[in-house]
Amino acid sequence: MGSLVLVAALALVFYAVIPGAGAFYVRSRWREFRRRMIRTSLSPVATYRDLRLSREGLVGQYRFFGGLEAIQGEDLIWLRSGELSVSVELRRVALYWLPSISFPEEGGRVEINEETLPDETPTQVPWKRVFSLPEGTQVSVSGPLYVEGRKAVFRTDKLEPLTVVIYDGQTESILRRAIWGGRHRNEYINPFTPGSITIGSFSLLILSYVLLRAPLDRLLAIIALAVSLFPVLPLLPPGLLLFFLYRRLWKEARFLRAERDMLLLPLRYFPSFSGDANEERASLPNGEPYAMERFRDRELAMKRLGTGKIRRASRLGIREADEHLFYVFGRPDGTTLRHPDDPMAELIMIPGNPLDLSRRCAKRARTFELLSSSTVVLGVLVNLYLVLIVLGELIK
Repeated sequence: MGSLVLVAALALVFYAVIPGAGAFYVRSRWREFRRRMIRTSLSPVATYRDLRLSREGLVGQYRFFGGLEAIQGEDLIWLRSGELSVSVELRRVALYWLPSISFPEEGGRVEINEETLPDETPTQVPWKRVFSLPEGTQVSVSGPLYVEGRKAVFRTDKLEPLTVVIYDGQTESILRRAIWGGRHRNEYINPFTPGSITIGSFSLLILSYVLLRAPLDRLLAIIALAVSLFPVLPLLPPGLLLFFLYRRLWKEARFLRAERDMLLLPLRYFPSFSGDANEERASLPNGEPYAMERFRDRELAMKRLGTGKIRRASRLGIREADEHLFYVFGRPDGTTLRHPDDPMAELIMIPGNPLDLSRRCAKRARTFELLSSSTVVLGVLVNLYLVLIVLGELIK
């Protein structure tokens, strides 16, 4: 009985507990990255006028988008946008590389994020491991901005770290790409998993060898040996079919979580949004007006949307004929809304209440996560049973 408990404990700790803890860590880290990107979008963009009128010291929380002008010393870079040049202190700062757009987003009124946005997770690299950057590299930086000796300096302080993003393409796509891709593709496969599974498999292999030396423990030895094969069990037939199904279900859950967050993006400017009002007004961080307008007629909503895009909850199976409310977000400009000057604010229409749609996406994502987890566990159990039969015949 004690040996069986030991086998179960080793399997539980090294195959479930440690990788599971790593999964929670990885998911929380990328959740924090997305929150930081949201906070970034709520800071004003630094301008020459802001700095010219500021006194020495901390100016506030600001954003800046510019091309790399120079690298000074070991930890200082200079960025330039138009007439304004700022420096960024990167000591103990991690940089995020956004993957490139998969396909140019041209034509069509409906966003097709699955096709245009990359399915890759941004790469996080500490500055000390970055050996060079080409001149002109596009950089987005957000955080505490200081004026020192008539020079502008972005610097991490005790309350707020710098958020530094390397990107290519349009500045307007930064936030969408970060929110869409800023999540791990499979949290179970994390930095803790390979070592944990290797140690667990090797420990169970040794235990099976020890148990084989005692004739009365033959069954436990076979169980320990079978469980030690866990790293390859999901990849053996017939469980391999369930493994492929698990990957597909998990990818669907990840897609739904991404759509959940995308639907909520315009609402960050309207903290009291419920979906019941026909119109709400807000101010963007740089002071320009921003509006939410609700319509019951699709044609009127499309006229108000102007050149903007339509963002749908594509996985909820909602037919266009069933859409009765249309929420349009943008900067008021006469008879239409237009794209704000702020590159992180959007001109967008969402058919249906964004809050309700995001909740439904989250619920559906949890369902798919549960189905995917159950599928892979079932595949492992089926293969484990078959391996136990084979080993029982081989070890007599």
